[in-house]
Amino acid sequence: ANENLELKKKYENKLKDLSLTVTQNQNKSLRKIILDSKTDIKKEQAHNFNWLWGLALFILIGLITLVVLKLRQDKKRETNLTPESFDNLIQLLKKNDQTFLLAFENEFPNFSQNLLKVSSELSNSEIELLAIIKLGLSNKEIAHYKFIQHKTVQNKRHLIRKKLNLSSDTDLNKWVEEF
Repeated sequence: ANENLELKKKYENKLKDLSLTVTQNQNKSLRKIILDSKTDIKKEQAHNFNWLWGLALFILIGLITLVVLKLRQDKKRETNLTPESFDNLIQLLKKNDQTFLLAFENEFPNFSQNLLKVSSELSNSEIELLAIIKLGLSNKEIAHYKFIQHKTVQNKRHLIRKKLNLSSDTDLNKWVEEF
């Protein structure tokens, strides 16, 4: 009977140990589940945060683009031309009409003559390019309207700068605008 009592205690202790081990394993599993869910929540929050930053950046770039386009549009209109006159000149330019320079001279009298006073070496095409620059068009727009490459416009601008003896730090657009 004494042996049975000892065996009973021994098995009860083993049962308690097993029960404790099961409980510990359950606790470890619960801890792991809780930690995994916290990690998932943090990942989701980080993803949402990154998404919000991306959206904010997209909106900011959009606003900057709109402001730049508005400023460029306003710059085009700074020529003291009426919108109708400006549009008429642009239409003549788009058609590659030979009367563009004459119409431009009607809006800006003596423009060509004054340019020739600065440099008598300027050709008609260079004077026309300067007139287009005076309208506030970009190199890309000039290339598009004149059916030439962007690089050609850059080269012509460089040659004009040389003929006008403009220093490298002088902006040709500003120089023509103030001319």
